[in-house]
Amino acid sequence: MTGWDKRATERRKGSASPRARDGVYLVYVGLSDHARAHDTVEPATVALGDAFRLLPGAVIAVGRSELCEVTIDAPCLASHHALLTFAPGGPQTLDLLLIDLDTATGSWVEGRRAPVQRLHLGQTFELGRTFCFRCQSAT
Repeated sequence: MTGWDKRATERRKGSASPRARDGVYLVYVGLSDHARAHDTVEPATVALGDAFRLLPGAVIAVGRSELCEVTIDAPCLASHHALLTFAPGGPQTLDLLLIDLDTATGSWVEGRRAPVQRLHLGQTFELGRTFCFRCQSAT
């Protein structure tokens, strides 16, 4: 396994069920419609159903770099593409804040480019108009 920090996140492979704990899971739900239309291949570094748990007070970095908690080896992503953390209001709200790191391909929510976006449970977002993740409660 590459690209994750056990102190900030907990990675589950494939279809393993989330355990009841604090935090929010970011679940990889596959390629976007845009990516499938361009015959993009699934990356080897993340698989459908992989989940990354964001703990209160932590930040998850996503990108190509092995220094990111979530590493996706794909040319459409920047080495450090986006950050996710709990939105103001604290972990009680379970809302996350998606921050695009001024990348060429951007971060997208509901079909719109989102430099900074509040995410709610159940909401999906795309990185580089290619990789889709869903926010899911860890409880």
